[in-house]
Amino acid sequence: MILNLIIQILLCICLIASIIMFMPGCILLDIRPKIYPAQLPRSLDQFDRFEDLKINEFTKINLNDNNTVPESIAIYQGHLVTGSADSTLYLIKQTDNSVETLVKIIDDKTKTQNGHQQPIILGLQFDSKGVLFAVVLNYGIYKVEGIFSKTKMNVKVSEVLSVEQTQTSTGVLSKFLDDIAIEERSNGEHILYITDLSTRYDFNQIALSLLSVDYSGRLLRYDMAENRLDILANNLLCPNGIVLLPDKTALLFSDFSKSVNKYWLKGSNAGKLEKIITNLPAELDNIRPSINGKTYWLAMSNPRTIKKPSEFDYFLKKPWLRTLILRTLHLIGMLFDIVKQIIPSNDFIDKMANDLKTVQGIHSLSELHISDGGMMIEFDSDGKIYQSIYTHNEELKLMSEIREISSKQTDQRILYIGSWKLPYIRKLVFSNKKSQKTF
Repeated sequence: MILNLIIQILLCICLIASIIMFMPGCILLDIRPKIYPAQLPRSLDQFDRFEDLKINEFTKINLNDNNTVPESIAIYQGHLVTGSADSTLYLIKQTDNSVETLVKIIDDKTKTQNGHQQPIILGLQFDSKGVLFAVVLNYGIYKVEGIFSKTKMNVKVSEVLSVEQTQTSTGVLSKFLDDIAIEERSNGEHILYITDLSTRYDFNQIALSLLSVDYSGRLLRYDMAENRLDILANNLLCPNGIVLLPDKTALLFSDFSKSVNKYWLKGSNAGKLEKIITNLPAELDNIRPSINGKTYWLAMSNPRTIKKPSEFDYFLKKPWLRTLILRTLHLIGMLFDIVKQIIPSNDFIDKMANDLKTVQGIHSLSELHISDGGMMIEFDSDGKIYQSIYTHNEELKLMSEIREISSKQTDQRILYIGSWKLPYIRKLVFSNKKSQKTF
């Protein structure tokens, strides 16, 4: 009797799971996760430990605003500028690590017109004349002129490329513009290179994008003089940080496959895309040039090995399990939406419906990079790694970007570290020594 009951329950569970798995995308969440392409290394022995560095200074520069999220750091003539989750720009003074508020890119009127979407500042870059270009999530790309003027009256903020324009120009709406690189022409005009992380999922659905192994990302080029937006590459796996080589022959950008890619702009390889570094042991974020102009720093989160993977790695190995879990959560969220019609104006129900449908608030699935530990590597444009630093402790936790400034001491490196989660910037000063390890 009990055995029959157990069998019936199992059959019911299998039936429900099958219905959820194969229900048409027009009814339930339209998602068919793909196999994740990257592999973790067996160990981190080939990389240098943060704990072995000779650290001269490690300072947290508190921006006095829990809403800051200094994702990116731009540098112009020794001035360091970062942004916030409400589009405010801040100046970080190197002399005493103090912070000064500069300007807010998105005003309240624009925010209201845009449905009160959160204007998080992501990629930041200065041109050679001190004009700052900023990627503002949910809004587009803006430029800020006269940012260091003594009077705020001289500061001019203007829209360069709206999110809506990506659809009118390419036929597909960008959901998640992420980072930017600038090419300046001899006539003073600008060409912007932009990573479009996803055309399917927005910032609030980042967990869905990563768990589905979303290949809807693109590499875009915007010619400001001609007001023309082109797609250089598509079908990319969540492209992220981007940088233009000094000779302007190619772009480097990171992606979710734990790879660094090189896209050729000029020469016999023009239009060619190649991976120059693969299977790195962490989640990759922004790429920025080092002070020598020949190498680059890459910020990464959650270094790990195949022997000690994260919960997230387990899910990435099983596409069918991801489909079942994501669609089940989405179905429950839809049920909460129905309840919302019966009990209106209930914040808890609203939050539960949104959290379930977007997989926010589910630790194992949404807080993918929330862990102690971080990693940085220094590499050249051919993919040769010169230096690596990692830790499982909190010093390099949740890094998004590494910006290096010059030091008066030749054997010393000064790095400013941004974060996509923490409300402060870290300043790391260490004595540089050549790694004895090979990569």
